Amino acid sequence: MSFKEYLISKRNIIIFLMVINSFALLVNVLEIRGKIDDPDCPEYLEHYILSDGNWSYAFSGYYGKNPYQRNFWPFVDFFEFSERSYYCGVGRKDRFSGFFRYFDYSEFFVYSVIMILGFYIRWESIRKK
Repeated sequence: MSFKEYLISKRNIIIFLMVINSFALLVNVLEIRGKIDDPDCPEYLEHYILSDGNWSYAFSGYYGKNPYQRNFWPFVDFFEFSERSYYCGVGRKDRFSGFFRYFDYSEFFVYSVIMILGFYIRWESIRKK
C-alpha cells in the first residue's frame, strides 16, 4: 500500500483533525469570542469560551505582553487578571480568555505537519512488517 492509499484509508480521522485545527484558527482570525458576562459584575467583566478576540495583539505588546514573545498554543495563559473587576467591588478576579487563545497560523501549520508526520511514521511501521 502506498502512502497516498494509506492516507485515503485514514481520511475520516484526517478530516476530523483538520476540522478542529481549522476551527481553532478561524475562531481567532475572525475573532469569534463566545462571550459570557460574569454574574458578579456583568457590566464590566466577561469570560470568553473560544477566544478573547485579542489575537491581533499577540505580537504587538498589548496587555503588557512582550512583542517578541510568542504564545504557542496550548502553552498560553488561559486565565488573566482583570483590573475591571475592581469596579464591581468583587476584588481580584481572573477571567477566562478562551480555549483557543492565540491559536494562529504557526500553530495551524505545526499541528498539520505533526499530523502528517504521525501518519507517515505509522505507515512506515506497517510497511516494514
